[in-house]
Amino acid sequence: MPPLREHLRAARKLLGYSDPLVHRLLDRAVERLGSRHRFVFHNQEYIKFIGQMLGREAALEATLHLLQDWGLVEPSDYRF
Repeated sequence: MPPLREHLRAARKLLGYSDPLVHRLLDRAVERLGSRHRFVFHNQEYIKFIGQMLGREAALEATLHLLQDWGLVEPSDYRF
């Protein structure tokens, strides 16, 4: 799971914007639940919720966050 700064860097490079709030919302329960927080906050329903609250761009950024956490988007994909 990449640190916040890496999620923000990827969003800026790949999407042209970044919003720390998106990532805080996705990882907000990590202190209480550890890696189990993903069962609660890393799913399509929560991404929809973020999109309804913050807009389409935030939903795209949340999707990118999940792809990074799952190892499908790596630093080599956006360091150009």
